[in-house]
Amino acid sequence: MTRYDVTPQLPPNGFTVAELFAGGGLMAVGLRAAGYDLVWANDFDKNAVKAYRHNLGDHVVHGDITALDIDSIPDVDVIAGGPPCFPAGQRIIAQDGFKRIEEIQKGDKVLTHKGRFREVVVPMKHDFTGDLYTITPKYYRIPIKATAEHPFWTERGFVEAKDLTPNDYLGFPLNKESKLPEQLEYEVVINQTTKKTTKTNLPFGLTAFWELVGYWVADGWTRDRHKRKSNTKRQYYGVVLAANEKKKEYITQVLTSLGIKYQVSQERTCYKIHFSSQEYWLFFKQFTKGNRASDKMIPEFAQNLPHHLAKAFVNGFYNGDGCTSNGYISFTSTSIELLEGLQRLLLKTEGKLYSLVQSHKAGKCYIEGREVNVKDSFTLKTGVRSARKQVGVKFTDDYVFIKVDRLEKEHVSNLPVFNFEVKEDNSYCLPLIATHNCQDYSVAGTGAGENGERGKLVWAYLRIIEAKRPKAFIFENVKGLTTKKHRPTFDALLARFEEIGYRVSWRLINAWDYGVAQKRERVFIVGIREGLGFTYEFPEPSPEDYRTKVLRDVIGDLPEPNGGVNAHVQTQATTVKPEQNLSFQRGYVADWEKPARTVNTNRLDHAEIHPGPKNHNPQPLSDKALEYLQRDPRHLQKHRPPTVDEPSPTLPAVLHKGVPYGLFYPPNHNGGIPAKEYPGHTASNLDAPAKTIVAGANGVPGGANCFYPPNHVQTRATTVKPRQRLSNQRGYVADMDGPGRTVNTCRLDHAEIHPRAPRRFTVRECLRIQSVPDWYVLPDDLSLSAQYRIVGNGVASRVAYLLGIALAEQLRSSVIGERLRTEVSA
Repeated sequence: MTRYDVTPQLPPNGFTVAELFAGGGLMAVGLRAAGYDLVWANDFDKNAVKAYRHNLGDHVVHGDITALDIDSIPDVDVIAGGPPCFPAGQRIIAQDGFKRIEEIQKGDKVLTHKGRFREVVVPMKHDFTGDLYTITPKYYRIPIKATAEHPFWTERGFVEAKDLTPNDYLGFPLNKESKLPEQLEYEVVINQTTKKTTKTNLPFGLTAFWELVGYWVADGWTRDRHKRKSNTKRQYYGVVLAANEKKKEYITQVLTSLGIKYQVSQERTCYKIHFSSQEYWLFFKQFTKGNRASDKMIPEFAQNLPHHLAKAFVNGFYNGDGCTSNGYISFTSTSIELLEGLQRLLLKTEGKLYSLVQSHKAGKCYIEGREVNVKDSFTLKTGVRSARKQVGVKFTDDYVFIKVDRLEKEHVSNLPVFNFEVKEDNSYCLPLIATHNCQDYSVAGTGAGENGERGKLVWAYLRIIEAKRPKAFIFENVKGLTTKKHRPTFDALLARFEEIGYRVSWRLINAWDYGVAQKRERVFIVGIREGLGFTYEFPEPSPEDYRTKVLRDVIGDLPEPNGGVNAHVQTQATTVKPEQNLSFQRGYVADWEKPARTVNTNRLDHAEIHPGPKNHNPQPLSDKALEYLQRDPRHLQKHRPPTVDEPSPTLPAVLHKGVPYGLFYPPNHNGGIPAKEYPGHTASNLDAPAKTIVAGANGVPGGANCFYPPNHVQTRATTVKPRQRLSNQRGYVADMDGPGRTVNTCRLDHAEIHPRAPRRFTVRECLRIQSVPDWYVLPDDLSLSAQYRIVGNGVASRVAYLLGIALAEQLRSSVIGERLRTEVSA
């Protein structure tokens, strides 16, 4: 234990706990100290699982929580934990037609990978920074963009975008429906004062009807208003079809067979066939979202037609706007949604895929000598002799699988991305690809650090709570979940917890208020199962805890790493470990668990190196990194360096490549070289709380917590003093008596510097700042970036400890009270 007693051990309280998304077990450390029996845990990150097993036991399971058998999770009293995505514009197959993903609303029904429609529980949106993948399959040459963790349905199951390869085949459910649409209800005007509601009586069972529909979708429109001689307009249910000589002969025969009276007018470039019918007018309106050709689409009921009627629709479409040339059958339109729907119909009727490509981009062109603006246009085509057995396509009884043709990756910042949770099937379909609803959801921050490798699996957590029905649950997530931007998702989550039978209470907690030397704000939701008779009451901060702990209390006793204030021996090429020989120096690093070697009087080459605590490992800088850090001193000026008498602002657990990270010694605390002054990092203060520790790794020095000499920061431009404002850059140098500020992830102007030396906080210092005792040690075989990520993703152990004690007391009172009530009633 450190001299800062963060997790006093209590006797067992009689309650068992399982932890989802264990993240190395920092929350579990606090709950165990509060007397809970840890019986099961899970995490998808193998490094987090390794850290958990190293410190808390082997009952942790490695794997994707969405793929685990819920029945394998033991029944427990409490479940704890802190539980992916497309950019705007991606089209989703909904029951009422294509919808852009940003337009999807709660209650909409979407097509799932099982080929059925299920309800959207709640739409989600957040700003994403990280790798965005562009996936282009064969036969669908319109690139699909998705975040790295978003799963796609493939031959080998759901596979995340970042794990797809050119050998993968993306799956889509085959449509096996065979049913007619329902007749439409509409109002008929009897006279000026009377209307009646009736139903259409359209001949849905005739192939001629669907040939007419297909032709109209290809080359028809409606005329909605008719101008009278009195210069007023009245409702007019006009239908217009365009045709050349050959097409006119075809479509007039279709109209005649249906008993429709029509008129033909000859225009300069084509014939126009007119007829008026409210029933047909109403029905055709379902195939368009507006009055332009680019607004047309094929609704889902047309996809469900019996085979022969679907084929009649396709035949009508071909006669209206199809073309056979140079051995290819093709269709062209300015509506991509129309051709996407036609592609699905052709898959159903012909058992093969037509290839969809963008043929022209929007811009200007010349038509008959005039410059005109043109829209994007798309082409759907296949070879005349193309058979069902196509290259890059595989069929099963239920799916068609299309080979991935191209994969690309780009880094994006603050890109709005969208996702939603779907009942039962947890999936939805793009035009020709099925995808899992991505449960990853991080609402705060602008960088991949807080978004994390897989994010927070909110809805998977909820499903497990619903299935296992524990007495209580503790849910933790980032502060941004409660902000206005994401409040609809937060409110929906609270509502879902109540729907499945829990009384919930929540609070935004600053760890500094509860005796942690860190300004770390997180939202906690605690749910109590209905029937236990109470709602959880959060413990209030005690006077001895409330903003009293500062950095000096938790890291002030740690030895300075090599090259720091106490100048431990530094090797030239490596960070040394206990009992490791130092080649030319002939000394070795001492081990806390063994007696020291005999001390020689004045022999530098026999010096014994201070072991320090573990997880205190520095990393030397490359020349390139040093050059980068000295480019612009203004970055350093933007935010003040807090001193050792403050709480640390938010600590990012980000191993920014090439940035001078700290090198200290106790477990996870090894020494390193002196670092030069550099921009982009503000110093922490040992007498202040730490900045929030944030997880991630993406190569940017922002948000990193580093050491700097007390009371001043030296830049190339100026030397500043405590509380001195740094020009107009919003920051100032902190002194020994004030709190530090929270730092966002991956921001050059939000980094923190250690008060004693220009370096990053070590992992051990971060663990102490997270109120984790020194018996918790991260394994040596974990990379430094993995260690920082584990600490940054974790819950402050002391906060978990205090919440756990309060929960145990309230549960015990409820259980005793219930037993007494039962005995009295008996």
